[in-house]
Amino acid sequence: MIYSEVPTVVFSHPPIGTIGYTEAKAIKEFGAESIQVKKASFGSMLFAFNEEHGKTTTTLKMVLRLPEETVIGLHIISPLADEMLQGFAIAVKMGATRRDFEATCAIHPTIGEEMVTFGGWGQQEGKPQLPPQILPVDAQEELAALRKEVAALKAENARLTA
Repeated sequence: MIYSEVPTVVFSHPPIGTIGYTEAKAIKEFGAESIQVKKASFGSMLFAFNEEHGKTTTTLKMVLRLPEETVIGLHIISPLADEMLQGFAIAVKMGATRRDFEATCAIHPTIGEEMVTFGGWGQQEGKPQLPPQILPVDAQEELAALRKEVAALKAENARLTA
């Protein structure tokens, strides 16, 4: 059993859910240059009509391993975190990428939609990105080759500037 792939929930108020690597463990394991983190913190629409003092803040964190942006960690502090984490745990265990998450249609309005629309939905480096399932096969192959080339160039740049 791979214990980092076991979804874990603290049944507090709000619940805290986690699966995979924390940011610190991912950096220790793979190096800071190989890790990217997406974070979001917001007041959920669940509490839209509550007084300010009666609102609960939702915080989400996605730990990605570069260059493919494989989701290697998800962390949620939110109402319903326990319910959301089960489905996201399957995706993490299967090796989903941020692009896979973004290719999923968001259910609006929900807290979980933020996991599939993390800041810049369908964007990479500020440029629009199409979900992989709608790209022609030759474009997918070209994109994969370009990503490998970019990763090699970044590695060479890091080596030369070290």
